[in-house]
Amino acid sequence: ALQAVPEAKVSIMGTFQTVKFKNETDELRGLEPLVNDNFYSLFPAYEIGRTLLIPENRLFMSSGIEARGEQVMKGIKSIPDGLLILFNKKSKNPIQINLIEYECFGEGKTRSQDKSNFLNGQIIPQLMKFASSFSIVTDKQIREQTIKNWVDKIIDYVYANQELQNKVTRWIKEIKPEISDQLIGREIDKVLSEAFRTNLKIILIIDDLSAEQKNTITNVVKAFKLENGESINFLSYVVRLEQKIILTESEAEFALSVQ
Repeated sequence: ALQAVPEAKVSIMGTFQTVKFKNETDELRGLEPLVNDNFYSLFPAYEIGRTLLIPENRLFMSSGIEARGEQVMKGIKSIPDGLLILFNKKSKNPIQINLIEYECFGEGKTRSQDKSNFLNGQIIPQLMKFASSFSIVTDKQIREQTIKNWVDKIIDYVYANQELQNKVTRWIKEIKPEISDQLIGREIDKVLSEAFRTNLKIILIIDDLSAEQKNTITNVVKAFKLENGESINFLSYVVRLEQKIILTESEAEFALSVQ
């Protein structure tokens, strides 16, 4: 009888140890700067030519509760940590706005109770605040002012960099091949504004999140509706920091990690 061909053994490039990020913002071992610096190699599904990553969060300030004279919740900020704009010509809404929020338990929050308190007391209210700024729960006039402010700042950011300007111009010409160059700026304004009204997602990048916690946050965020009746969508990524123990075969496809 013919012998079964043994399955190819999995080749291991090396061994790694999972270590904690220091916190969210530390320049050397912070979650946010490390992910921003390695964004496209960490998330290859987002093609550089089809996306625009804006990590400078200080550009944006949502009107939110301050504009309505309500009390500001301690520790709850009104701006996300970044923006990711996606272009998909085949989609009904070719531009999608993604609000990126980084959160990190890091070295300071290791006990389950501390993590739970941080999640329920800060992370979830934070994401609800972002969602409400663009949802129909917010007065239309305030909502439109927030959208206008954000779109203006995105356009300023794009036009300050020739490479980004060329990229977004290519997107517009793919959507409307006949458009004249003079009208491209107006069209960028139009498609971005429409995306904030109809095609918005919140992305949470975090160092630890259970399936149950993810489902809870998804349900909370999706309860907020946009102008077209669609829910605001939610996506989360758990990112971990791995420290090399031994590197054996750099061409191998897999690695072993210990926590």
